[in-house]
Amino acid sequence: MSRFQTWLYRLAAAFVGGGAGAASAGFSAVGIDPDHFNLGQGLGHTLKLCFATFLVSGIMSIFLYLKQHPLPEWDGTNRRGPNGNKGGGG
Repeated sequence: MSRFQTWLYRLAAAFVGGGAGAASAGFSAVGIDPDHFNLGQGLGHTLKLCFATFLVSGIMSIFLYLKQHPLPEWDGTNRRGPNGNKGGGG
């Protein structure tokens, strides 16, 4: 795997890892306001909260990852030529 592919993989992992806290936010909301957020008639509200929390937490984790690991320097080893062949030639 190239450095860029590794960096991209870790970026996606940061998003998923950060968003994993969304489940705990959903269950916390059920405990705080069980009339509005629950697993019965309020399931839609609970899932919307989990989805929004997943996005926000995931994006924040991406920003934190980018702060620590900006784009990797280009080393020129993965160049592809016009025909898709490695080596940069035609």
